Amino acid sequence: MSFNWAESFTAEPVRKTSAPLVLDEVINELPLDVIECPDLRAIGEMWLELPRESGDRLPDWAMFNPAMISRYLSKVSILHVGDWRAGEVEFTLYGDHLTKNIGNGRPLNLEALRSDAAGHVNYCDIVTRVGRAIEFAAPQYARKTLCWDGHDDVEYEVLVLPFKPDQTGMSRVMQPATCQPRPD
Repeated sequence: MSFNWAESFTAEPVRKTSAPLVLDEVINELPLDVIECPDLRAIGEMWLELPRESGDRLPDWAMFNPAMISRYLSKVSILHVGDWRAGEVEFTLYGDHLTKNIGNGRPLNLEALRSDAAGHVNYCDIVTRVGRAIEFAAPQYARKTLCWDGHDDVEYEVLVLPFKPDQTGMSRVMQPATCQPRPD
């Protein structure tokens, strides 16, 4: 199964999947008034309040301390990102809310999703959103239904919060997410 990175990196994401995508709302900012999950809203507010050097759009990873969001860690994943177009993206930490509700179990492994026929669309979704956050140097917000766990009745809300790349070009991205049954 192939994926066209150039097509995926547009103002409006391109979806080429047979899985039903009922809702896919993407915003290149943190619309605090739209974020439904209070935990995600609190994490987003924390990220917005992190100090930045003059002229920088993104905070430095060193400014973040997990104690700032200790109460919400079960909903947080951290990704290390090199060249996202080449697939250099991998989870380094993920909370149990994600593994319990997404259904992939542990470990969350993007390479495994990439090579799995059923999980490939999910791999593309994660990498595209992370890539958008890095390229636009802007947080991403999405609310969507995407068949992560074999059920189309689950709605996900996710933030993609990038940090400045380090001196080697490696970026860290915080990706808090929550899911719930989709209302009828």
